[in-house]
Amino acid sequence: MDRKHEVDVPIDAITDCLTEAETGKTYPTDYYQITKKITAKTAKELILAGWRFDWSLPQKKRIPGNKVIP
Repeated sequence: MDRKHEVDVPIDAITDCLTEAETGKTYPTDYYQITKKITAKTAKELILAGWRFDWSLPQKKRIPGNKVIP
């Protein structure tokens, strides 16, 4: 599997920026709510492209999704 889109890290704290756990270094980070509808077709394409997350699930469960840009 192509692992370039894989995010497999524990979330150990909720902060307003990304923080490197080992060093405590912080990185300025912007968060944007995903407003574009993710269709079942798009979600399947993302999985086939290597993502290990079904991006349509948050919308199905009415959970807001966010994209993080460090």
